Amino acid sequence: MRGDFKGMEGAYVAHRRGYPAAVFEHATRSLDCPVAVDLGAGSGLASTALLQHCRRVICVEPLRELREQIPHHPGLEVVDGRAEAIPLADATVDLVFAAQAAHWFEEPAAGAEIRRVLRPGGRACYLWKHPDPAEPYEALADEVLYTITGNAFDEVANIGIWRELLAPGWTHYRRRVFTTTVDYSIDDYIGYQTSRLTFVEKAGPHLDEVTRLLALRLRHLAPIRERNNVYVVEAQREDTT
Repeated sequence: MRGDFKGMEGAYVAHRRGYPAAVFEHATRSLDCPVAVDLGAGSGLASTALLQHCRRVICVEPLRELREQIPHHPGLEVVDGRAEAIPLADATVDLVFAAQAAHWFEEPAAGAEIRRVLRPGGRACYLWKHPDPAEPYEALADEVLYTITGNAFDEVANIGIWRELLAPGWTHYRRRVFTTTVDYSIDDYIGYQTSRLTFVEKAGPHLDEVTRLLALRLRHLAPIRERNNVYVVEAQREDTT
């Protein structure tokens, strides 16, 4: 897995928001009390919600500082691992779930490893939550970032297809979009941006300057109530038996 969040775990835990319950109901539908892996689990933001629909959830996270933030719950296990090296036996899980993580996976190694641990017919389900393009806050953050650093995201977040789940070895590809609303104070919104590795990397040594100006510009938009789209893609491990 690419991406090093070391040193960012405080902002990650304090300012990341969860996902609508319908996402987890969708991910686990037709699976009878499944055993699931939360891959790239981070601080366990999705793990505890996933556990409500599973017999057992195994949180796989490479960063020790984030593993230490995962809450303790019966049925929730925490292991050191990454998408390309999952420390589980072959064909032992029903669901591999990844929230805001699959873009860090190194392919094709991750896909092969995920198929290895899934039972035949088991499901991989990836999700990303992004602001609706009509919302002004992300565009403002990008504007401020570019004005000060010359760097910007230069993209509209809209997960159309996920090629890796359309590759050989997968079947029954599906995409759905859910919506949710996230409320932030200005401080919370700044904190959320500083929990994003790409934002921090693009701001570089100007991070304090960027966040100060962003906070100032956000005043006329507060309180912040942002509509988010949750893009969910999934596929089943092909049963070759």
